[in-house]
Amino acid sequence: MAGAPSRTDAERTASIVHDAAVDLVLTETAHATETSRRLSRVGRAGLTCLAVDGLRPDGYAGAPRQHVRTTADSLALLAYDAGPVTAPRGALLIHGSLTAAMAGLRRTLGTDRHSRIGGWPPRRHTPGLIGQVRHPLWLGATAVTLPAEPFRTDPLGWLRAISRHGITETVAPDILHARCAALLGDEPPAGLDLSRWRTSLNAGEPVSAGTMAAFPHRCAPLGLRPGTPWWPATSRPKGPRWRRPRGTHRCRVRTSPSWTR
Repeated sequence: MAGAPSRTDAERTASIVHDAAVDLVLTETAHATETSRRLSRVGRAGLTCLAVDGLRPDGYAGAPRQHVRTTADSLALLAYDAGPVTAPRGALLIHGSLTAAMAGLRRTLGTDRHSRIGGWPPRRHTPGLIGQVRHPLWLGATAVTLPAEPFRTDPLGWLRAISRHGITETVAPDILHARCAALLGDEPPAGLDLSRWRTSLNAGEPVSAGTMAAFPHRCAPLGLRPGTPWWPATSRPKGPRWRRPRGTHRCRVRTSPSWTR
């Protein structure tokens, strides 16, 4: 849970907390105070709010572990990214669908445990949570979370981040691909190494054929390997679908997350 305070945010928080019967809220240190204040506004001041970035990896090393048995039909995620802002609709994602989606992403993107998957899709949205966090976790790979704001004023910062972190798979909107291609020109800047970049998805808005052709051409002098897939994430693959168990809100059926081809 994150974001600047507003009446709409408070109403959305109240709706989700009530609908999901929330027992624990996960956030980050930078948003912990506002999150607690927002929960107080909706009458849930006693709800536990945990800043996950403040946890030590070995902090629970000696704690007893509780093994939970799940089946393919067990609930894995309850996502609230559909419906009106002040009355979001929850969609249940079961373990079977999530596992199938992970396998589909691996086949489509060619990911493995050596992948370094980087991007800035918001983790409060299903594509960011599934593609940017859950998929590398499932692979045993590395996730590189990038802030979105710098790239709006410095598009080439995206390429510098890919070079610096050795990112192998990523996703970005068409406008960012286009702006980078224009800024690179015929003499790309020195010091960028894109040789480890294996796959990119052009997503989030209408995809230009000109961008799809110009971007890999401009990046070739920076080490981009010939044949690197630049896929427009617009077609719908055959594969796992979001399943809606009985009693949940009705929402539009989706194919596996938008990080698929």
